[in-house]
Amino acid sequence: MKTKIFKVAELSTAHIKQRTDVFLRSIANKSNDYSLAVNALDYGYLIGTDVEHLVNVQGIPKELLNILRIANQEDYSWVIFDRDTDLCEELPTWEW
Repeated sequence: MKTKIFKVAELSTAHIKQRTDVFLRSIANKSNDYSLAVNALDYGYLIGTDVEHLVNVQGIPKELLNILRIANQEDYSWVIFDRDTDLCEELPTWEW
Protein backbone atom coordinates (compact mmCIF):
# COMPACT_ATOMS: atom_id res chain seq x y z
CA MET A 1 0.00 0.00 0.00
CA LYS A 2 1.30 3.43 -0.93
CA THR A 3 0.44 6.12 1.60
CA LYS A 4 1.07 9.82 1.65
CA ILE A 5 2.57 11.37 4.77
CA PHE A 6 1.68 14.94 5.71
CA LYS A 7 3.61 17.29 7.96
CA VAL A 8 1.36 18.89 10.63
CA ALA A 9 2.15 21.87 12.90
CA GLU A 10 0.41 22.04 16.27
CA LEU A 11 -0.16 25.54 17.67
CA SER A 12 -2.09 27.04 20.53
CA THR A 13 -5.39 28.76 19.83
CA ALA A 14 -3.81 31.70 21.69
CA HIS A 15 -2.05 32.47 18.40
CA ILE A 16 -5.36 33.52 16.85
CA LYS A 17 -7.69 36.29 17.94
CA GLN A 18 -11.12 35.55 19.38
CA ARG A 19 -12.79 37.02 16.30
CA THR A 20 -10.72 34.60 14.20
CA ASP A 21 -12.13 31.74 16.26
CA VAL A 22 -15.63 33.02 15.44
CA PHE A 23 -14.64 33.24 11.76
CA LEU A 24 -13.29 29.69 11.77
CA ARG A 25 -16.39 28.31 13.51
CA SER A 26 -18.55 29.93 10.85
CA ILE A 27 -16.76 28.20 7.96
CA ALA A 28 -15.64 24.91 9.55
CA ASN A 29 -16.65 21.57 8.05
CA LYS A 30 -18.27 23.06 4.95
CA SER A 31 -17.51 24.71 1.64
CA ASN A 32 -16.64 28.36 2.05
CA ASP A 33 -15.94 31.45 -0.02
CA TYR A 34 -12.19 31.20 0.63
CA SER A 35 -11.43 27.62 -0.51
CA LEU A 36 -9.94 27.18 2.97
CA ALA A 37 -10.01 23.64 4.39
CA VAL A 38 -11.16 24.05 8.01
CA ASN A 39 -12.23 21.16 10.21
CA ALA A 40 -13.55 21.82 13.70
CA LEU A 41 -12.03 19.71 16.46
CA ASP A 42 -13.19 19.39 20.07
CA TYR A 43 -10.94 22.23 21.24
CA GLY A 44 -9.64 23.84 18.08
CA TYR A 45 -9.23 23.38 14.34
CA LEU A 46 -7.38 21.46 11.65
CA ILE A 47 -6.62 23.83 8.76
CA GLY A 48 -4.97 23.21 5.40
CA THR A 49 -2.01 25.42 4.51
CA ASP A 50 -2.47 25.50 0.72
CA VAL A 51 -2.48 29.30 0.58
CA GLU A 52 -1.71 29.42 -3.13
CA HIS A 53 -5.24 28.30 -3.99
CA LEU A 54 -7.13 30.55 -1.57
CA VAL A 55 -9.63 33.07 -2.88
CA ASN A 56 -10.96 36.20 -1.18
CA VAL A 57 -7.83 36.35 0.97
CA GLN A 58 -8.79 39.86 2.10
CA GLY A 59 -11.60 38.24 4.10
CA ILE A 60 -9.28 35.90 6.00
CA PRO A 61 -7.97 37.27 9.33
CA LYS A 62 -4.42 38.51 8.87
CA GLU A 63 -2.84 36.63 11.77
CA LEU A 64 -4.35 33.36 10.51
CA LEU A 65 -3.20 33.97 6.94
CA ASN A 66 0.29 34.81 8.21
CA ILE A 67 0.50 31.55 10.18
CA LEU A 68 -0.74 29.54 7.20
CA ARG A 69 1.83 31.17 4.91
CA ILE A 70 4.66 30.47 7.34
CA ALA A 71 3.53 26.86 7.79
CA ASN A 72 3.26 26.40 4.03
CA GLN A 73 6.77 27.81 3.50
CA GLU A 74 8.05 25.32 6.08
CA ASP A 75 6.37 22.46 4.14
CA TYR A 76 3.56 21.85 6.64
CA SER A 77 0.37 20.64 4.93
CA TRP A 78 -1.87 21.24 7.95
CA VAL A 79 -1.98 23.31 11.13
CA ILE A 80 -3.79 22.11 14.23
CA PHE A 81 -4.89 24.86 16.59
CA ASP A 82 -5.55 23.41 20.04
CA ARG A 83 -6.27 25.27 23.27
CA ASP A 84 -4.02 22.94 25.32
CA THR A 85 -0.91 23.19 23.13
CA ASP A 86 2.13 25.15 24.30
CA LEU A 87 2.78 28.62 22.91
CA CYS A 88 5.23 29.19 20.08
CA GLU A 89 7.61 31.99 21.08
CA GLU A 90 8.01 33.15 17.48
CA LEU A 91 4.31 33.97 17.06
CA PRO A 92 2.18 36.68 18.67
CA THR A 93 -0.50 35.67 21.18
CA TRP A 94 -3.84 37.09 22.25
CA GLU A 95 -5.77 36.51 25.46
CA TRP A 96 -9.46 35.67 25.13
